[in-house]
Amino acid sequence: MQGLGIRLVVRQRIQDLRHRILVNMFIGIRIYYIEFMRIIFLIAFTFICLSINANAQSKTDTIYAKGNCGHCQERIEATAKGIKGITAASWDPTYARLICTYDASLTTNTAIQKTIASVGHDTDLFRADDKVYKELPGCCKYQRDPLESKDSKVQIFEFIIEGMTCAEGCAKGIELSVLKQKGVKSSTVNYDTKRAKVIYDQTKISKEKIISIVENFRPEGEAPHYKVVLIK
Repeated sequence: MQGLGIRLVVRQRIQDLRHRILVNMFIGIRIYYIEFMRIIFLIAFTFICLSINANAQSKTDTIYAKGNCGHCQERIEATAKGIKGITAASWDPTYARLICTYDASLTTNTAIQKTIASVGHDTDLFRADDKVYKELPGCCKYQRDPLESKDSKVQIFEFIIEGMTCAEGCAKGIELSVLKQKGVKSSTVNYDTKRAKVIYDQTKISKEKIISIVENFRPEGEAPHYKVVLIK
């Protein structure tokens, strides 16, 4: 009987030991899992914050930059890519549009345009220095907008267009609608900046007529919903 009692006690203690081992293992695994999930959460949170911050600083603009040929394209793109903060730049010779992506904390649309003009290419906001323009190769000498004067027949009309919702249907549609008018020599509409520039012969068409054409432009299946805001 005494030997049987001893065996029962030993068995009970072995069972108790197994139980404590299993409990400790469970607690250890649970602690490890909680710590593991905490680390994963911190990594994910950090990544999200960095992504949000990067996206908040990144901006893509379309800039009007005049030019003619492949040499112009190389010069404009190389100049743009040399600006601190620009991550991508592509110039389309067909529409004289420079599409660039940049860090808004390092540069601005205005600064980019000023730099492009400094190498001989007129933009919406800046006219290249005449001396720099004259030093461009012959193939790069694009047709420049005339200098505006009150006595000149040819005038430049710049304004903002409110209500545009797309680049092709709205901006390009308005641009072509104005361009086909008698007396209009050039018409450009920048969807990103909402700016428009029209060069026209004031003896053949008036500013009021141009405004009316823009505000009454009717995209397919839509009613007119545009408003011209004059730039002071």
